[in-house]
Amino acid sequence: MKFATGREDPYATSVHEAAKLREDLVRARIRPFAWVINQSLSPLAVHDPILTVRRCREGQYIAEFVEGLAARTAIIPWQIEAPVGAERLQAVLHGTQATQDALTS
Repeated sequence: MKFATGREDPYATSVHEAAKLREDLVRARIRPFAWVINQSLSPLAVHDPILTVRRCREGQYIAEFVEGLAARTAIIPWQIEAPVGAERLQAVLHGTQATQDALTS
């Protein structure tokens, strides 16, 4: 999808770049085990109208990716702080990290 300015939607760009990467990997006989979609609003309960629209638009591209490109996908929500270190990575893995209170209020 392109905007009136002629630029491609940033969500579409990410999906199309991942599709090209997947094609390159398959040509090299490398089968990705899984894909990670990070900085996603989709797992969050957003209430701000702008973020709600962004979440909806993001969702259609996540669906396109999951249904067409990836056998396994992990969706990581927006984080207040980068999950640096073993403890924070474990929290992301188990879904116990702090949610984006700043985004959802």
